[in-house]
Amino acid sequence: MRGIAYRRHTEAREKARALRKLKARWTWTPPEGRPTAYIAAQIGMLAATRAPCSCYACGNPRRHFGEPLMAEKRAQDGFLVSLEDMQSQIFCHGGQIKILEETT
Repeated sequence: MRGIAYRRHTEAREKARALRKLKARWTWTPPEGRPTAYIAAQIGMLAATRAPCSCYACGNPRRHFGEPLMAEKRAQDGFLVSLEDMQSQIFCHGGQIKILEETT
């Protein structure tokens, strides 16, 4: 089991990553007139979650566009590939379905 030191290290690493993202968003300068506490709060929020908000660009695509999730897309692709493999092994001749055996 990992201790408090590891948790603090991970939090510092995530906050450094969030600060890099914020600097990239603000083109290396924080907005004028923003207090330091606001910037620290933004860093903490961005470190805690990957999506800063739930708008159509950051949020769940299923909610906004009705798109399937990545896992569902992968499962569908895998199903189609296995279906194609099965169809390549089945040969329909004269209304009867014959399964071709692989020769090794």
